[in-house]
Amino acid sequence: MKFFVVLLLLINDTVFAQIEGGFAIINDKDGYVNVRKEKSVHSKVVKKLDNNTLIFVFEYDKAQEGNWIYADNDGYIYNDRVKWVEKIPKIAKGIDKGNALVFEGKGIQVTLTSGKFDKRKHSFKYHKEYHDVIEKIDGKPFWGTDGNMPKEEYKSIEVNIHGKQISIPKSAYSDLYAPNSYTDFHSAHYDKDSDTLYIVANNGDGAGAYMVCWQIEKGVYKGRKVGIPF
Repeated sequence: MKFFVVLLLLINDTVFAQIEGGFAIINDKDGYVNVRKEKSVHSKVVKKLDNNTLIFVFEYDKAQEGNWIYADNDGYIYNDRVKWVEKIPKIAKGIDKGNALVFEGKGIQVTLTSGKFDKRKHSFKYHKEYHDVIEKIDGKPFWGTDGNMPKEEYKSIEVNIHGKQISIPKSAYSDLYAPNSYTDFHSAHYDKDSDTLYIVANNGDGAGAYMVCWQIEKGVYKGRKVGIPF
């Protein structure tokens, strides 16, 4: 199993070197970017995104796409108008402490705690035709399994930045299940210029795989972005 995990990480690193993807931040001198329907400056503007807006990019192959990236499955923007979260300095390598993953460095501490999923504390809506397939948990769509009962869930996310405890609401993670226990599948990045912390996790069970990035800007939880990595 250890060999498989190492091999998977090496493959992922190789792919990322050729085809970028993941999370990025809008970073334009004009303060915003236009999202266009097609890969052309003459194409229709679908919407505008302000600087520091977090986006998900499934993949970006410059050889195929040129200078355009497909953002949030909504439309195209210039690649040089974004800052990739993956390239923002990490605060430290994660440490596995049993039921918690801890990142600590540069005056910042991040602790992601998980535990067994207790179905007695949740409500479920099942598919009308396939009665063993879960459609919603606690009245909401969810991430982490392909309709199966979750086995693990986040219990808390704690963040301390330069001595200040940051409040992370339960809604930031209550619909995210099957958190991955490997430290190499998580990272915490701090952008000193914008005073923004990004916490990235690759989670999920098989077809329920997902990526999530939480954004804490100037000591305040701003939001998150969730994407499917395939």
